[in-house]
Amino acid sequence: MGAFTDDLTALLAEIDGEGESYYSTVLADYSDDIEHVTTKMLDRSRWVVLQLDVYRRKADGALAGIRWDAPATEEQEGQDLNPVVVKVEEFTRTDYRQVS
Repeated sequence: MGAFTDDLTALLAEIDGEGESYYSTVLADYSDDIEHVTTKMLDRSRWVVLQLDVYRRKADGALAGIRWDAPATEEQEGQDLNPVVVKVEEFTRTDYRQVS
């Protein structure tokens, strides 16, 4: 099995050729071996929201992500989303909530 980032790059090229835009909702349809883990907002501006969609290959648990520019308003619909496949890793953090 090749590097998951290479596999995801090839799959992304196939999807882009079909005009798909929102990777988190369509990528799993192209491969039974890929599951969407999470979507994180990394940054935002007036025109775009920089997002990271994280995927896991079911066969071996390998992780990879697609970082892309989501349109911030309907005025930006149809623009180039600049998708980039990136390496990702899992980490944990402590979070707090009010209990009383």
